[in-house]
Amino acid sequence: MNKISYTLTLTADGEPASGLGSGLTDALLPRNAQGQVIFPATHLKGIIRENLSILPDEIVPGSAVAKLFGQEGSDPEGSALFHLDDAAAPADTAVITITRTRLSTFGVAENQTLRSSEAVACNTEFTGTITHHPSLARPFIDLLKLGFLSLFAVGGGRSRGAGACYVTLDSETRTPGELLKSLDPTAFNGPALERTPGRIQVKFSGRRTLLKLEFTATGPVC
Repeated sequence: MNKISYTLTLTADGEPASGLGSGLTDALLPRNAQGQVIFPATHLKGIIRENLSILPDEIVPGSAVAKLFGQEGSDPEGSALFHLDDAAAPADTAVITITRTRLSTFGVAENQTLRSSEAVACNTEFTGTITHHPSLARPFIDLLKLGFLSLFAVGGGRSRGAGACYVTLDSETRTPGELLKSLDPTAFNGPALERTPGRIQVKFSGRRTLLKLEFTATGPVC
């Protein structure tokens, strides 16, 4: 599988709420098993797919997006031609708390509307990896890159400016505009996976498989 490293940098405080709360905070940040704050892969993929889907069919056919991401309503990873890791921040990332309340028509705080949320500070960098099928055709690779480089806001509160960001990809210097200009709509008429003579074609599902390993010592362990 081919891997592309990406970095997501916040240009405004981000609020990737986990849907969970505590006694003191109504919305906690999502974290991985190592305790790092993350933007979940499913969240990023949803925004990227939406951004690509609103492009005119004359530039990016909807069928091309469907081939890359898989059909709507299917297993989220089952038919996708790439896998995305969660975007993780450094372990020592500072977390801030934002408190809001709703005002009445008279400019007075309404009762029981005080709400506190955890957020990540502006300039925090999140990193992750994109893994795509080794036989993925070049137009679809460029389409995937365009989706990531066009990611301008993540998390909750995007409509009010929260989570503004930009993304950089390893070894990719083209801008979103240059990538968009280079796309040929007719190139998406062919198969998304190229066939290489003499090479076994492997179907990439992107599904994660958990394995349990047991080791038996045949001598002293120290």
